[in-house]
Amino acid sequence: MQFDFEVAYVDAEDEVTSWGRCVGVAGLFREPMPPTRELLTFAGSVAAGPLAEGGNRLGAMCVEAWNDERPVQWWDLADVAVLARRPHAGDPSLVDIVVEAAVNPDDGSHALLRPARFKLFGGLGASVPYGICTSVNGLYAERPEPSEIPMTLLGCEPAAPMLAALTDGEDEFLLIRARDRAGRSMTGYSLYWRVEQTRPSVLGGTLIDIVLSDGVDEPPPPVARQAWDEWYEGGRPSTPNAWAKYPAEGRKAWLTFGGEPRLVYKGKEADRTAGTYHLDGTYVTDIEGLHCARRSWAPVATSARTGTRSGRTLRAGTEWACRSLLSGTSRRLRARRWRTSSTTWITACRTSRRSWVS
Repeated sequence: MQFDFEVAYVDAEDEVTSWGRCVGVAGLFREPMPPTRELLTFAGSVAAGPLAEGGNRLGAMCVEAWNDERPVQWWDLADVAVLARRPHAGDPSLVDIVVEAAVNPDDGSHALLRPARFKLFGGLGASVPYGICTSVNGLYAERPEPSEIPMTLLGCEPAAPMLAALTDGEDEFLLIRARDRAGRSMTGYSLYWRVEQTRPSVLGGTLIDIVLSDGVDEPPPPVARQAWDEWYEGGRPSTPNAWAKYPAEGRKAWLTFGGEPRLVYKGKEADRTAGTYHLDGTYVTDIEGLHCARRSWAPVATSARTGTRSGRTLRAGTEWACRSLLSGTSRRLRARRWRTSSTTWITACRTSRRSWVS
């Protein structure tokens, strides 16, 4: 019987302690929960682009909250619809813009900055300036935590630390690592170890099944299953651009495959700037495709992040400066900073049909 998963504890010094292994995981793949739509008001706005031109369906946007020097908070807005525009009460030269959108704060724990100023972005990759505003009413509302859905570790062969945790009822943040059919490291996810139930395994023998109260952090969606199966059966594909046939979520999963996963702690790695990459940009139609093309040129280890929920992470705690030229396409890239946690940064590249901006 093949054990495809290992549960491990990783301390702040990257020391790994195996808690045991298991044959499979039920409930690993999950459909993303549909976000709740909310009303927001960009108060005291000086709008630009479609936000100023009267467009009512704006798609994705990003809101950045700035202190005196730099952005310190981020929100992703999905499917933004403008409901009303009106003069600002305190200054008729400014505009209040009421929108409906799905709101996703990057870490879910933002507190109102005082003072603060807000910059708005939209368009391709939410990278086009849409203006500024003095406040965003409704942005700092309390939002419920997503519901927990149990996940089951099937056919576990526990090591001593797992047996002790089962006996003591200990809760812990752990890493679960997946391996392909040949036993090579494939990917990994962080999870919170809180046990709901243990029972003799449906697989028989001395194995046990362990039901956890919730799944992994950032679970892969079912649409990524085909990419997962391809890596599981054959390891790293030798065919160029094998990732190109997948949609965005499949490409996002692709980026996590093929490295030795580990938890990355804030400050463990020095920031570094990449060089110049010449990439095949034939299939680069989104930000995930850009990273897949870059990774095909220079593969990197994957990382299971410690509680952050940013889909843009290449390596938590590392700052990348992408100055990449896509060969075989007219697309150019523009670099822009994005957050991987409240205090660490990367520079992600945005595709654009404009000229290169250095």
